[in-house]
Amino acid sequence: MPKTLSNPIVLAFLVLVLASLACSFGAPPEPTATPEPTATDTPIPTATSKPTFTPKPTSTSTPVPTPTEVPEMGKPVSTKNWEITVIDVIYRSRIYPGGGYYYDPNPGYMFIDVGLKVKSLAASTSVFSSDIVVVDETGEEWPALWSGTKDANGAEIDPFTIGMNSILDEDIDISTEKYLRLVFVLNDASLDHEIHFRFEDVPAVPFTPTK
Repeated sequence: MPKTLSNPIVLAFLVLVLASLACSFGAPPEPTATPEPTATDTPIPTATSKPTFTPKPTSTSTPVPTPTEVPEMGKPVSTKNWEITVIDVIYRSRIYPGGGYYYDPNPGYMFIDVGLKVKSLAASTSVFSSDIVVVDETGEEWPALWSGTKDANGAEIDPFTIGMNSILDEDIDISTEKYLRLVFVLNDASLDHEIHFRFEDVPAVPFTPTK
């Protein structure tokens, strides 16, 4: 049978040793709580906008310039100031201006008889005779030597029946629509060549004098 420790000193010593061991080791540590993970919102990706449609450039057609109408006899030609219609141009070897007299040109020259209708489109009511010329094929200008006018009054008139007077750089009245007859003297070398009748700022009207 085992012996019982009866010595009180030895017993007290054992108790102290056990208590000391208990203090040294201490109570087992409590486990550290693992933090729960914080919920993080996953960002929704931003939608990428579709590329903007670039329209194709509209083809712009280049306007075709309106052809300039070439003046011609028998058709009205106008500017902001005047409208004229050259009715006819006649070669003359002799001229009868009126009053029982006639004139022959000097050798190497000829008469050109021009009949036209004129009306003012602006404030102008007269034109200088020197602003009405025939321009020959060399560019030389020939002024009228005789002229005659007659009011149109809405009627058709043969301008070559109008009597004429000699003129020298004077005003010709165009206060109303008128028929006008003009006679020019120029070199007969211009026969069968294109030359031009020019009335102030109106585009020149081409014609070819023939016998």
